[in-house]
Amino acid sequence: MPENELSEELTLEIINALDARAIEKIMNVGRHQVDKFVLMPFRKEIMPIILKANDGKGLPKLMTLPYHQPVPGGLHPGMSVYVQGTVPKLANRFFLDFACCQHDGADIPFHVSPQFDAENIVLNTFQAGRWGKEEKYKMPFQKGDPFEVIFILSGVEYQVIVNKKPFCTFKHRMSLQSVQNIHVDGDLELQSLAVMEGPMMGNVVSICYGQVVTS
Repeated sequence: MPENELSEELTLEIINALDARAIEKIMNVGRHQVDKFVLMPFRKEIMPIILKANDGKGLPKLMTLPYHQPVPGGLHPGMSVYVQGTVPKLANRFFLDFACCQHDGADIPFHVSPQFDAENIVLNTFQAGRWGKEEKYKMPFQKGDPFEVIFILSGVEYQVIVNKKPFCTFKHRMSLQSVQNIHVDGDLELQSLAVMEGPMMGNVVSICYGQVVTS
């Protein structure tokens, strides 16, 4: 296994930490030791959102689309991106782009597009004005249902967890640090997006960027 690739055992530990009704911990992967893990408490800002969604006590207010989340300094191994939303019953497509900047035509190191008309999810890269080779997977979302997605970032790939289950991986075609903006748009009710970082030193997981909206 490559030095910076997350193991299956580590992935399962992350899933186990994401209990539906008592989510108190999240993986903290050191940038130089991503083969090891520590389960750390969630920051208070994100806990109410997850608990509301899972306990049926209502959902956070929706975030306005298109939504752009700046990531100053870019992404790095050991960080993770948390997305929570609901798929409308009449949804056709939506997308989430890990982009180099907010401008139209910018390079997109990681493009995620659930396409309900085709019943699959498409992963790709957009670079120098051209799309790369598509990677397709069976649709993990259901129309009308809420969902949670966590993108775990390692030195070699994006690891995608959907509703607490390992879903797929996407090998890096461009550097993680080139991702300076996360763009979300389409047929989606977006309730939360947060970029979280495991510190290089210390034992506290922090939410470094993101909008956390509560009702």
